Amino acid sequence: MRTGHGETQASVAAAWLRRGRPTGPLVVEAPMIEVGDVLKKGEPPADAVERLRHRLRELDADRHWIESSCVPSSDCKARMRGEIETTAASGAPSFDGLIEHFGDIAWPQHVVHIPPFAMGEKGAAVTGSASGELTDVMAFMIWLHKSAVIKALSDLIDQEGDDAVAVSQRDREVRLAEIGRDRLRVEREEAELCWRAQAEGAAIMHRPDIDPRALLGVELIAAPAPVPNGDGLFGVIRRAGP
Repeated sequence: MRTGHGETQASVAAAWLRRGRPTGPLVVEAPMIEVGDVLKKGEPPADAVERLRHRLRELDADRHWIESSCVPSSDCKARMRGEIETTAASGAPSFDGLIEHFGDIAWPQHVVHIPPFAMGEKGAAVTGSASGELTDVMAFMIWLHKSAVIKALSDLIDQEGDDAVAVSQRDREVRLAEIGRDRLRVEREEAELCWRAQAEGAAIMHRPDIDPRALLGVELIAAPAPVPNGDGLFGVIRRAGP
């Protein structure tokens, strides 16, 4: 585990070790970065650090583009249909009381919460809570005209969507994971160059927002599963009979 100068980096690393890292995984030392594999031929360390930081900015731009890109219209329509089906199912009236007991039709209901507020004596605020049931007209209308609602909303999605630059949720997750791995690798190389330069007396400081894993030279691995009682012989019968 790497440690060094710099109050900002030290405080960031300490805070991450205390409460910033995820619970469960183990913190272990990461493989060492060979500086010779990072530096280009004849490249000064300061230039290499700037090159790596430029690459980080490119990765950040890629991540921003993916996160801000729209979702394909087909995915939007699938989710919309699911919501409409759920709402329509809750909007169906019930005729059980009418058929079985010649009672009233049970219309769909939904609970409305109202936060009442009033002024009491001497201007004191009086607060509380209240709730009641109202007929869920929207759910009933969606149940009644489900096909028309789906068609209208599908048309709106087609108008608003931009499939030419859309990224599916699956592709979004895969590409963001790739960017995350690439970014950590570049940060590890950057941190190693900074450590080496500082050891040689150069004034190349770590970025304040560097990933603590890269700064400390550690990685997170899954903790081994606990060994059951009996040294792993769970379920083995050692003795039978009296």
